[in-house]
This record gives sequence, C-alpha cells and structure tokens, in this order.
Amino acid sequence: MADVALTKLTVEAAKTFVGDYYNVLDQERGRIASFYAPNAGIVWNGNTITSGGEFAAFYAKMPPTQFDVQSYDAQPTNPDGRGSCSFLLMVSGSVTIGPASTEVRAFNETFLMKPDATDNTRFLIATQGFRLVK
Repeated sequence: MADVALTKLTVEAAKTFVGDYYNVLDQERGRIASFYAPNAGIVWNGNTITSGGEFAAFYAKMPPTQFDVQSYDAQPTNPDGRGSCSFLLMVSGSVTIGPASTEVRAFNETFLMKPDATDNTRFLIATQGFRLVK
C-alpha cells in the first residue's frame, strides 16, 4: 500500500506540473528545458530526443500550440528515503498546432517524474513519451 504522505505529495506535484508545463509549451517556450532532468529520455510523436535542451530546440521550431489537458493521473513509485518518490504521470487532452489551425488533435503523454537532487519537493522529467492520437 502506498504511503499516504507520498500519495499526497504526488497528487500536488502532478497538479502543479500539469498546470505549469503545458502553459510553458504554449506561452513561454524559452523555459522548457528547466522541466527536465539531465539526460532525460524523450520520445515525442516518434522523434527520439536525448535531453531537455535538445527538446527545447526541437519544440522551438514547431508552430504555436494550444494544449487543453482534459485528464491526468499520477501514481507514486520508488520512495527515495528522503520523504519523496518518483511518480508516473499520464496526461491526455487535445492540442491545436499552428496559429490559424482549426484542427484539434487528441494526445496522450506519459512522464516518469523524479525528485530534484537538491529539492525533493521539485520534480523533473526523467522520461517522456508523447503521441498525437488522431
């Protein structure tokens, strides 16, 4: 059975992350790399990317986006012995890609989040998988 304190930490961290991360993707692309652990593994709609900095450069070339997160779920994993843990985060919703686009695409995204080594209440993306659905 999961520790209640770790479950609460995971729920709050997931809520904060989802609110911040998708806003940054849509509005503040210059901050994207700050969400990633060093050497994060990323697969974004079939494109393999090996770091947050590389993802930021990749994403900077994309047209503007507007994400609408419709659901997310987080599950704690691997307690670290410091009162924190990694957690699995699944997100789904829709995204419009391009400034004049009227096409809305569904997406699914999965993250493995890990506590920052210097602040166990801050979480960084260790691995990420994004896929457009339709």
